[in-house]
Amino acid sequence: MDYGKGGSGDGLASRCLRCANDASRARKFGITREQYDALLAIQGDVCWICKQPPDFGRKSLSVDHDHNCCADKDKTCGNCIRGLICGACNLALGLFDHKPERLEAGFRYLVEGVPHILAHLQSRDEPTALPVLVIPRQRFS
Repeated sequence: MDYGKGGSGDGLASRCLRCANDASRARKFGITREQYDALLAIQGDVCWICKQPPDFGRKSLSVDHDHNCCADKDKTCGNCIRGLICGACNLALGLFDHKPERLEAGFRYLVEGVPHILAHLQSRDEPTALPVLVIPRQRFS
């Protein structure tokens, strides 16, 4: 169970999954197992964003880094690591294209848009056109 599939005679990888993950993390993010574990301990063994343990059947959290820092998007310099996040939060950041203004707009939508639209719908006996919702653009500093 500690070894994934591989090309050796027994069909198993030559390295255990933990060692393979450590090597991949060192190659892609420039951090050691000890550095990863220290960051994980600082975060309380949960995702930095949602405060949940790893998901999607994974045993570890993803290393999140600033994609604008390094030219190679699949490998980082190691100086732009932001934290460890679960697969769902990592996917969400990717879907928002790692752009704070898109995340902010999504936040505003959830907080200001949805309740406004739901209140409007609940106040109507007959379906009507939804009002235009204008939310002033605000930028986080």
